[in-house]
Amino acid sequence: IAECARILRPGGVLLATVPCTIRVDDEGGQDGDFWRLTEASARRLFAQAFPVDAFEVTAYGNVMACAAFLYGLSVEEMAAADLDHVDSNFPTVVAIRAVKPVEADSVAQSAGRPGARAAALKGPRYVGSRGAILCYHRVAELTPDSHALCTPPDEFRAHMACLARDFSPIGLEELVRAAAAGRIPERAVAVTLDDGYLDALAVASPILTGAGVPATFFINTDRLDKPHERWWDVLERVFLPDAALPARLALRVSGSELQLATATAAERKAALEALNRTAWPLDAHARAKMLEDVLAWSGTPHSPRQTHRMMTADELRELARRPGHTIGAHSVHHLSLTLQPAETKRREIVDNKIELERLLGRPVNLFSYPYGEFDAATVTVVGDAGFHAAVTVEAGLVSSGTNRLLLPRFEIGVRQRTDFPSHLRELFNACLLSR
Repeated sequence: IAECARILRPGGVLLATVPCTIRVDDEGGQDGDFWRLTEASARRLFAQAFPVDAFEVTAYGNVMACAAFLYGLSVEEMAAADLDHVDSNFPTVVAIRAVKPVEADSVAQSAGRPGARAAALKGPRYVGSRGAILCYHRVAELTPDSHALCTPPDEFRAHMACLARDFSPIGLEELVRAAAAGRIPERAVAVTLDDGYLDALAVASPILTGAGVPATFFINTDRLDKPHERWWDVLERVFLPDAALPARLALRVSGSELQLATATAAERKAALEALNRTAWPLDAHARAKMLEDVLAWSGTPHSPRQTHRMMTADELRELARRPGHTIGAHSVHHLSLTLQPAETKRREIVDNKIELERLLGRPVNLFSYPYGEFDAATVTVVGDAGFHAAVTVEAGLVSSGTNRLLLPRFEIGVRQRTDFPSHLRELFNACLLSR
């Protein structure tokens, strides 16, 4: 592959196919099975010779096509629909299209000159550098905080000051481009905030602007026309430890009956945990129905609290206008996409992008998987929708070979907040030791 990259003229195209008649081992995640010829190993190999945005890797085939190949059936004995269906777990062939960047020619031509390699390593190519993406949710100080989503404003301000002083703050889009070009600045850190709470505009944004730190805000488009709270905040509000509730909750959710005791604080805590588990896999309609039933049972007001509500469309546009702020997509209803049917996956991802672009009048190129959950089908929809990059919540650093649709992020929770500077230094020191 390296030799092919060397002999290509600038702008030249390399087309390659490799056999892959196997059952892919996906236990290690989308990029886990890279020790043999697979889609994952092809990406890793080509990333060593081409910028990440200069090649495409596509798998073709399915279990029937693999079996037909092994048994020696001819194409004429197979139906077109059987051959065209793609199952990423049973690829028959992996195809790669790589393009040599125009600017790469000067590097290749100078490779033979004395000292050229040393100069390249010292120059602006940043060979071997890696970047970190940080994930926050809320910049607020609230009790209770059942899901540990809140970072107190004073701590967030200290974090951003630390980034500005000791690291290289970078926008997420810029980090993606730098990774593709193999030019990630040393100690580069991108900041992201998920969900679109009002405190992103009112609290986090002024702190970020004051510190000169760019940030990406991942937004859902459900009910941007009116203030509302997230489903998990609604449930937390209903089942506060000192809430005055009926002694028992009987609820029917998607055909199943729930019977929950709610007389004591301990019972309300257990009921809250049970309802959180119940709501997690539901579709948008079933989840909304469950919340309505719980609110009616408890007598809790429907009006959202200013401390917990999401941004509206006008507030989102105001956030997007501020310098250094980028808006990304986060699905329409914040569903667990891996548990939804294919059409729901597509609708949640594509409609979210369309609505944000209509609202903001600009392209939306970044996506964050709700709850950090993804599978092969979801990643495929994100790529087909035209997103340049997508982030998970799997811990790790970004390098030139990282799959741009599965970028790792470090969630900043209570443990990471304890000594934020030391935590970040340890991440980058571990990176240096692994080179």
